[in-house]
Amino acid sequence: MHDNLNLSKSTELTLESIDKFILQGQQIWNQYNSLVFSSKYYQIENIIICGMGGSSLPAHILKSTFRTKLPLQIIEGYALPSWANEKTLVILSSYSGETEETLSCAVHAEENQCVITGITTGGKLEKFFTGGGYTFCKIDPVHNPSQAPRYSLGYGIFGILRILSKLELLERYDEQSLEKEVSKALHNQMDYRHLLLVSLYLLPE
Repeated sequence: MHDNLNLSKSTELTLESIDKFILQGQQIWNQYNSLVFSSKYYQIENIIICGMGGSSLPAHILKSTFRTKLPLQIIEGYALPSWANEKTLVILSSYSGETEETLSCAVHAEENQCVITGITTGGKLEKFFTGGGYTFCKIDPVHNPSQAPRYSLGYGIFGILRILSKLELLERYDEQSLEKEVSKALHNQMDYRHLLLVSLYLLPE
């Protein structure tokens, strides 16, 4: 697609990842169509999403796009609010699974007996999820050749959206109606890349 431009290899991979935003979304949305949560996940009273940098951007995009039935707070740091408890859903988002701040929040969430889920490609966070028996979405990043978290937005947005949908936490949408809207969005051929580039430019290093 970019063969006629004199680009570095890293730039080529970045542009390829951006071009594959839709494929990322389709992959993770369809992969976790049958995601199942235990009953405790449906007894929550508030939501926290923890992430840093490129792993927190999907949460900000979703919060500005959808209304949730319960209060939602995004944490970009080491600790959960003091009110987090067994009625709090904590969604841990770390592309690499090695983000220090998110792993710290994971420990706090477990100590506070929060209801835990999340999304990652692996690392220590995957071990935390599997070791604790927590339901989560594992990303197979075949459509992110750059391997940079900030270019994995399709995975992050539609992975977290799948979790919120399965837990019936979105206002105005039941699972069936959201399926139709997401299907439409993922097959839309409009040029979304300028919006992604602006969002990514605003991210801190």
